[in-house]
Amino acid sequence: ESTGGGLSLRASDKRSVAFAWLATLAALVLAGVVTARRDRAAAGEGVVLFSPSQAGCAIVVPATATAGERRAAETLQSVLAKAAGRTAEDFPIAEERGAMPRRAVWVGATRRGSRFLRAERKPPFDTAVGFAVQGGALFIKGERRESCEGAVGWFLERQLGAQWFMPGPLGEFVPRRAELALTAGEVRERPGFIHRDLGLAGGAEAQTWYGRNRLEARFEHGHNLTGIYRPADFQRAPEMAPIRNRQRFFPPATSGNWQPNLTSPAAVRLAAEVANRAFDQDSKRVSFSLSINDTDLYDESAATLAAVSPARFFRHRPDYSKLVFGFTNRVAELVAQRHPDRWLPAYAYYWCENTPGFPIAKNVVPFLTADRSQWSHPEFAAEDKALIERWCRSGAEIVGVYDYYYGTPHLAPRPTLYAVRESIPFMHRAGVRAFYAETYSNWALDGPKAWLAAKLLWSPARDSGELLELYYREFWVEAAEPMRAFFAVAERTWQEQPGPALWLRYYKDEDQAWIYPPARRAELRAQLNLAAGRATSDNLSLPAGGIR
Repeated sequence: ESTGGGLSLRASDKRSVAFAWLATLAALVLAGVVTARRDRAAAGEGVVLFSPSQAGCAIVVPATATAGERRAAETLQSVLAKAAGRTAEDFPIAEERGAMPRRAVWVGATRRGSRFLRAERKPPFDTAVGFAVQGGALFIKGERRESCEGAVGWFLERQLGAQWFMPGPLGEFVPRRAELALTAGEVRERPGFIHRDLGLAGGAEAQTWYGRNRLEARFEHGHNLTGIYRPADFQRAPEMAPIRNRQRFFPPATSGNWQPNLTSPAAVRLAAEVANRAFDQDSKRVSFSLSINDTDLYDESAATLAAVSPARFFRHRPDYSKLVFGFTNRVAELVAQRHPDRWLPAYAYYWCENTPGFPIAKNVVPFLTADRSQWSHPEFAAEDKALIERWCRSGAEIVGVYDYYYGTPHLAPRPTLYAVRESIPFMHRAGVRAFYAETYSNWALDGPKAWLAAKLLWSPARDSGELLELYYREFWVEAAEPMRAFFAVAERTWQEQPGPALWLRYYKDEDQAWIYPPARRAELRAQLNLAAGRATSDNLSLPAGGIR
């Protein structure tokens, strides 16, 4: 009814309006429930990467993919194709631009995968890798974008059993399977060591092997005082230059055969200034090396001689650890005032291997240098283990070790697997979290050494015996038994060497062949002949264990 200028509804009309509103509200609620269920269903949906009825799937990289992300995608493409018995074209790689397929593998720092595995820890502790299956898609990435290759290698090993025993196609093992289907969910993992690094040679193939086996260098290290002190610096502040034979020695730019006067306040200030400037110029830089030069020619000034008096010795060499790490601590204190979240690696090397007897600054990363093949000598093994444990109690937040896995230039077999399988797990239990070894493998003779090290640096608690069994079974196939015996004989030869423990025994020494007497050489030759007779598979064909 209309009264005056207003509008009035009859009771029946009011009921109709109310029912309409209720119906609309119910429809909205129902739509919301259906949408929520659909979203949950999509989130819980698994993914099939390949099957007898499904040839493959797309692989998506960021529009601004890094070289590492592209290599990771190419590794994924190649391995999935081999596992499925298909071609790379069945797993096309595309950049994340415009409309993208719903079912795909998203590799690295893609926009669609940005919510998964965000950086949870500050460098260098941001080490996680993971994969997530949701909405019919697979996401593979590392907590750091630079870890993408390792993340893909980890995924392929975990889900397919893929292995890279040595660089190049002969070292790749990919088991065949009919289907790869993943259920919805997330899997993440962190490695045992933050810094996992082996010095290799061999170009692109070695780089690929390195990334797929999840090796990663997080700290800069290396003899670096020549990079801090330049000839002009010594001319400007002569007190930083070393005294030799009672005269001031001004090091030329072409020589690293000197140490500066480590007791000089000016030397401390300059080192801190150079490190701080490096960190100022690169906000993402994690570390700056403070390692001494590769020489035992130290300053002979009165201040230095007082700092190393009374004379101390460690491992039959002068012990200058108090001098060296006193300098390192003073520099670290100045750097921490401006960059408290950065790190200063420093070698505990040669005349400064021992702990100094005072706390080490927490932002110093000492790298303990030793040839742990000498652990075949029980007395050296006990001494070195005690030293590692002392350094892990020194106050440094992160402790590293530096080993010598050569490799070339040893022309005689030097497998020394005993040192790898014993030392890496021990170091991790003691608290070591950074590892480097000069490796430069002669792959035909060194065999599984570098591969075993890479596995233990990621998972120190893994059973070394099971890992080596995997290596011999899948790499050597029919020749596994005699090749296992070959390496066992070679390793026993190194362990049985008489005499004292020697650093890098027979390094660049043509007499190294004499470590193997004629009877032992005949034993090795017999195993090689037996292996050659048993090897029937073409390494590039499809043996029972998989594709090589």
